[in-house]
Amino acid sequence: MRKRRSGFWTFIFSWIPGCAEMYWGFMKQGISLLGAFCAVAFVATILNIGPMMFLDLIVWCYAFFHAINMVHLSDEELQNIQDDYLYHFDSLKGLQKNNIRNNKVLAIVLIVGGAILVLRGFYEMLAPYMPDEIWNMIGSIFGYVPQILVGIAIVAVGMMMIRGKKQELLEEHKDGQNE
Repeated sequence: MRKRRSGFWTFIFSWIPGCAEMYWGFMKQGISLLGAFCAVAFVATILNIGPMMFLDLIVWCYAFFHAINMVHLSDEELQNIQDDYLYHFDSLKGLQKNNIRNNKVLAIVLIVGGAILVLRGFYEMLAPYMPDEIWNMIGSIFGYVPQILVGIAIVAVGMMMIRGKKQELLEEHKDGQNE
């Protein structure tokens, strides 16, 4: 049985993604949120893609409001929450019919990440052989390519999420009409 926690401490811990969830005893959810937040920051830093930090803002907002909403749950609702990881790596074992959406997200992330690395590699490899005017022109173009690719990936993932939620709502609506 989970016991109620202080709203004040929940608010304080909610400023760090996942910490409030761990304070409430939801270790798997907390580790998932903290891991996602740190992973995005790490990848954005290593690949030097500042706009990717926008994803950290999304993770942070989700974690913050999730923590604040836990304070307002009834005792019954609180007991019904299952502590589970927010993401699963089962989809890495191969294509499974029930994980096709997760595989598409993983594929998009891998393609965008690989494309950025390839472009940056060619850019650095050809640098010594280019005149300064061409180097500056290509440099300014390549400076925007990671932003564009990450933006496209964010839009694609968002569209997939909306499509999945829409299908979920349609199925619930159909089930409600059949009863």
